[in-house]
Amino acid sequence: MGRRQQLGARGVGAPWRPPGPVGGRWAGWVAEYEKDRLGFLMSARESYGGVVAFDSITTGVNDLELARTVLDTRAGFEIVGTFLNRRLDADGIAARNRLRKHLNAGLRGGVLEPLRGLASEASLGAVEAARDRGEDVDPLPMLEELCSRLVAGYFFGEESSGRVHVEVAGLLEALSAVFGNPFALPASWPTRANRRMHRAYRALRDVVDPLVCDRAVRPRQDFASGAVVAAVAAGHTLESIADLLIGALLAAQRVPAAAAAWALHELGRDRRWAAAARGDAVRRRAVVLETLRLYPPTWRLHRVAIRPVELGRYRFEAGHNFVVSPYVVHRDAALFDRPDEFLPERWLDPDSRPQQLLSFGHGLHRCPGRDVSYVLLDAVLAAVLRGYDVENVSDRVVPDPRTTLTPAGLRLRFAPRRAEQAGPWAHRTGLDLLDASGATRSSVLPLLATG
Repeated sequence: MGRRQQLGARGVGAPWRPPGPVGGRWAGWVAEYEKDRLGFLMSARESYGGVVAFDSITTGVNDLELARTVLDTRAGFEIVGTFLNRRLDADGIAARNRLRKHLNAGLRGGVLEPLRGLASEASLGAVEAARDRGEDVDPLPMLEELCSRLVAGYFFGEESSGRVHVEVAGLLEALSAVFGNPFALPASWPTRANRRMHRAYRALRDVVDPLVCDRAVRPRQDFASGAVVAAVAAGHTLESIADLLIGALLAAQRVPAAAAAWALHELGRDRRWAAAARGDAVRRRAVVLETLRLYPPTWRLHRVAIRPVELGRYRFEAGHNFVVSPYVVHRDAALFDRPDEFLPERWLDPDSRPQQLLSFGHGLHRCPGRDVSYVLLDAVLAAVLRGYDVENVSDRVVPDPRTTLTPAGLRLRFAPRRAEQAGPWAHRTGLDLLDASGATRSSVLPLLATG
């Protein structure tokens, strides 16, 4: 990493900025970061501690309590960008925060139980389809499509899930060339990557806009109708509502899919925990929490100070950038014993504290899809483990942090379990599972039949 940075730009009322690597943004640290993003951030914590100055306008925060402060909007830190890499002004930030409240109610707790029933049956079908294409399976594409279709169906109904999924996937692919690229030019510049991003966004809006308008006039029995009706009544525009729903759809594909892939990566090489999680919801929860600790899909969070702020013993001007990496914070030996090991048993301890996890952020801007991800992860793992013995046959798996943290090189082998091993649940039909879940039959059949 190099010698510690001893001199730097003065903060507001502070003698010096925090220590950090020598060199400005373009003089060295970005190049080193791009060589090994996770390794760079881990090394920065080891070399410089809980608060690290990368340059005069960017600070990394590796201390849990300070990270929670940065992620709490009430402390003067905000998300100022959109999923299209556009910067919001103060009015735009306030309007977005008001609008988000209408998204949260339908993505919490018990209202998601029908989604669990749909995910259970659809997971088995997704694995069978993947096995038909080859013995050894990269589970990530399968899981991304599964999660995307399920959440699109929950939002807009099964008749629209296929069209929405296709365009969401297209926009995510286009965004991957822009987000996480420190050399990407502003979204308003007509670069090839930006033009592709805007075309994909327009294609998704062409699908979502009629769905939103229709629900504003004729509400349905789906999640989007409740959010649209409440947001319109509060004075929000249909365009802003569509963008809010699109942002949630984007997160709903990559995050739970990546987490499920990482969980299967670990369970595929630990038969003891695979067996424990198969029929025990408490142990399955421990697997989910440990996966989110060790491999947080959203591995880097960005906030901007919207006024002069204090953090630790330092002060910073408005406009200063802060980077929090749950990947780094979750590997702090002061918080977790043997932090680099996959140990789900740590979450069986009554004194364990899931609130130490920053996998979905913290505070007012905690990811609204957190509960959706938990439901999908539990349902997918329960179904797959009951229906199959999972073997990890990968040569080498490495974290890929280009956008969402995904397992590059992962290959799994799914061997169907015998009926007496899997139990009657694994061989029940979609209608049986649906009746147990409380959803209506008409809401699931076309979704499960979608190819």
